[in-house]
Amino acid sequence: KDKDGRYDLIAEVPEEVDSYVDEPLQDGVRYWYILRCTDGKYISSPTSPVDVIPINNFAPSPPEELRLEGFDGDRINMSWSSVPGAVGYKVRYGFKSGDYRRTVDVGPTTSWSLIPIAQINHFIVVSAYDGHGNESLFSKELAVLPRDDDTDPPTFLESEPKKVKAGSPFKIRCSIKDRSGVQDGSVYLVWDDDGEIEIDSNTVPMVRVSGDIFETATSIPPQRKGAKFLYCIFAADDDHDMGNEEDRSLGGSNLRHIEVVSGGDEIYVYPNPVSEVLNLHYALPDEAQLDMMVFDVSGSPVRKLKQIARGGKGNASWRVDLPSGVYIYRLRISYPNLGGQNEEIFRGKFAVVR
Repeated sequence: KDKDGRYDLIAEVPEEVDSYVDEPLQDGVRYWYILRCTDGKYISSPTSPVDVIPINNFAPSPPEELRLEGFDGDRINMSWSSVPGAVGYKVRYGFKSGDYRRTVDVGPTTSWSLIPIAQINHFIVVSAYDGHGNESLFSKELAVLPRDDDTDPPTFLESEPKKVKAGSPFKIRCSIKDRSGVQDGSVYLVWDDDGEIEIDSNTVPMVRVSGDIFETATSIPPQRKGAKFLYCIFAADDDHDMGNEEDRSLGGSNLRHIEVVSGGDEIYVYPNPVSEVLNLHYALPDEAQLDMMVFDVSGSPVRKLKQIARGGKGNASWRVDLPSGVYIYRLRISYPNLGGQNEEIFRGKFAVVR
């Protein structure tokens, strides 16, 4: 019926029909209906009116074929199939599978780019919604590890030794750092004893001995006094997004020199089994920062040394390039992963004889 209470005839059906579907109707509008019968000559009185308010609560189907389309810089590009009857889509994502704490209404598009929050897995689903506010179930989940912007190769810091004794084999150590880590197995050293490594050279793999410290896996053969010993170290970072090893960056150190001296030029550190090097053995409960201050007998500081050490048993080594004399050291061990509050301090002394 209309606003004045008048009913409009909407249909005539045969007597054997006992149902009728009225469509289309407007959602949220109240409709009144009455029924009359006729024998072809007379019309009966109307039935009691009935009313109905139609509501569309049929949700669209969930989007299918949610897929990764690649990366644009650090953006994650994705797309999905369109859903019949949908007027828009919502992208939900989070950092645990099944836990989607962020929602973005992307409108009617079937593709979108996500700016990742961090270099961690992002778990993504998409839903469709219609013009009546009905929303579909979620699509299948898409898990994506974003690319990061670590395109720089590792940094090659201090290496040891600077001087070796002629006729004795030796190993070379180097501190190598990279914010995404240094790939174990990628580090190697190229050396020669004739002042160049471009024409001919020798290659030795290097292994991690503690923290960021790498050492030649085998000893360098004994060198003659005065040999022009040069070397360069190469390493790749551990950045390989989505299992893509091509994303790793390989870099090399500058060309470095070791002086080969006779036995009379050797430096001895006591008490110590290795000349030129002060070795401190440790057993740590967790990764630690080692900070050592070295003082002469007057109490004046002469060296400040730092090293990151992995948890467990290990050895911290420092080359002692100091004049002959007695020295005192103070070693502070702090644990950054334990809040930085737990510290241990050790004191000792050593002698240098040239």
